[in-house]
Amino acid sequence: MKASTEIARRYRLLFSLPSLKTIIIEITLVSILLGLILGSIENNIIHRVTHILLPFYMLCFFISSILSAILSKLILKPETLTIRRLLGLSLLSMITSGIIQITVITILLLINKIEIYRLSLILSFGLMLFLRFMVLGTLEKRGLIRTTISSLTQPLFTILTYPYPYLIGPQKTIRLLTELAYVAGLFSINSWCLLASINLRTERKTQMRGIELFRAFMKNWLTGDKKPLEEIFKKYAITKKMKIWCILFSAENGAVNSAMIIPQIHYGPFRNVGSSQLPSMIIKELKLQNIEAVVLHGASSHEENLASEEDCREIINSIINTIKECKTTEETLSPIAVSREGAATAYCIILGDKALVILSRAPKTTEDLPKWVEEKILQICRQNGLKDACIIDAHNSIIDEEEITHKDYEELINAAKKAIIKAVNAGKYNFKLGIINQEINEYSEEHGIGKGGLSTLIIEVNGKDFIFSVFDGNNMIPEFREKILEKLHSLGFNNVELLTTDTHSVNALEPGRRGYHPIGEKTDYNILINHIIKQIRKHARYAIKINEVNVKVLGQEFIQKIAQVINISINTLKKMFALTHVIAIFLTILPYILS
Repeated sequence: MKASTEIARRYRLLFSLPSLKTIIIEITLVSILLGLILGSIENNIIHRVTHILLPFYMLCFFISSILSAILSKLILKPETLTIRRLLGLSLLSMITSGIIQITVITILLLINKIEIYRLSLILSFGLMLFLRFMVLGTLEKRGLIRTTISSLTQPLFTILTYPYPYLIGPQKTIRLLTELAYVAGLFSINSWCLLASINLRTERKTQMRGIELFRAFMKNWLTGDKKPLEEIFKKYAITKKMKIWCILFSAENGAVNSAMIIPQIHYGPFRNVGSSQLPSMIIKELKLQNIEAVVLHGASSHEENLASEEDCREIINSIINTIKECKTTEETLSPIAVSREGAATAYCIILGDKALVILSRAPKTTEDLPKWVEEKILQICRQNGLKDACIIDAHNSIIDEEEITHKDYEELINAAKKAIIKAVNAGKYNFKLGIINQEINEYSEEHGIGKGGLSTLIIEVNGKDFIFSVFDGNNMIPEFREKILEKLHSLGFNNVELLTTDTHSVNALEPGRRGYHPIGEKTDYNILINHIIKQIRKHARYAIKINEVNVKVLGQEFIQKIAQVINISINTLKKMFALTHVIAIFLTILPYILS
């Protein structure tokens, strides 16, 4: 879990670009600003820049930014970098080179070496080339030559349209162009070496190439294409037998019409990759079979993420085949027992010789349960005459930076023990049950609500109702949960709990501190409360089926490898960036030192 948490923290490094219109406006404004500053500076240096030439300084930055984006699109035929993103790169490159140029000019003025003013132009040219090469070479796999040519477009067009080379005379212009060619080669090699060193170090230590992993991730994040990333996952994933609990309900005619599905699988890692969308996929497929389903989060963590959509299909096919072959025979279950220990709450239902245990620490943080907690609760169940137990993580409260301690897990186990004993001793009764699922059309995954929407499970046993409402989302803001519960209690629904599926289809959709929005952070309370109160009551029967399916999961070792690749890549970038730039800049200014 530590490795997966470390990976998730990297979401904060992501950022998004403004709209195409905004980028063009910003390019225009920055071009005007840089043109005014640099034109005015050069007027004081070579005394040949008049006010008439200032618009040309402005135009050179604007033209080179727009042309480089268009030409890069034609040369690279990129899959990830749209014209908006290429223009965003042009804007970033222009700002970076402008800052470098003004900084170098300031230093030259301070050391009284303004006669080598062209050094500012040469260094800004080289660093613009470096930045573009790094971005293009990382995000698009297009070969060294095409990447270099595309990287050169903006610095080259900036020089060709920049007034300075035309004002200093033919001899100095030739010398300047010679120096620029030298620097272009120097910084191209610098960029290539940096990317190669990242791949070399990560491959040597983890057998994975850092740039390829990052490229696959960014392609998914920017375009939604999951194939490159899932191909990497399938290559390194392990095959494991995963358990899927299917608790199937029917009316008196025996046809299954409702289901609780609890795969012991984690719904991650993010967006549409792996098993992130598995809850909504199960709900959708069962609706086609005229079955209302509630999908819950079993005791699992990121190590149990499925590697690809193919594995999700294996799980769904297994569930559907089970339903087709199933006959419901059981007619009684225990009342829902509720017990608390410290911040922990446990709900337990006895179904035949098996227990269904739901665990929560709300309003404290409730996150993925470690396997040892599940094993201890299973042991308690067997000690109380039960054959098996399905442990469910309510995943219904998150407080940023709050960690769950060993003591907190022990409280969950103790609460579960009390609830299990209480449920075993409570006897069994006929029951009424209803499950309804509906999409929440007002919101999308960007707001924290997945395509599975809201599922409500209502159970009446021995005259007592209990309602479980499950959002297809990744955790919940505690204040939102408390407000919903308070409203439901005021309406006479006293036995209610809110849960989430922990779907990661809502993750990595936009930059942010944690990479996603829990339920209640970007959603309106009044809209969601109106979706919750749905009641269907029928006399019911049930059957429990436990499937085991061989699928590819990421596994602890691979999760640790990904975290290692990220850390090695970042550390290599920091170290090699400093080293290669010191060398490149030194070699750039060396001719000036020697002259």
